[in-house]
Amino acid sequence: MTQREIIDRIIEAFESSTHSHNAFSEAIESIEWANKFTADGELYFCHESGLMLTTPSLDPFRVTKEWPAEMTLANMSATIDVFGRAHDMFGVSYA
Repeated sequence: MTQREIIDRIIEAFESSTHSHNAFSEAIESIEWANKFTADGELYFCHESGLMLTTPSLDPFRVTKEWPAEMTLANMSATIDVFGRAHDMFGVSYA
């Protein structure tokens, strides 16, 4: 699975989650991660492609714009959050 495929899957699942169907958690659990750990109150998921997902919760209704789930690209050049906001390594935002 490519970084782009993971990003698309996670964002689509986040957007389509409901209180009765947590597609966000299901999508994360369906991906084969090379490493998973918890640190500083967040969950970290590392993929063999180098992409890293960081989220405060597997419950999409507890993820906020102030504390979003973010995916960092393998080359660390940018992060993309589940709200579709992208930031490069210099902090420049792309909508």
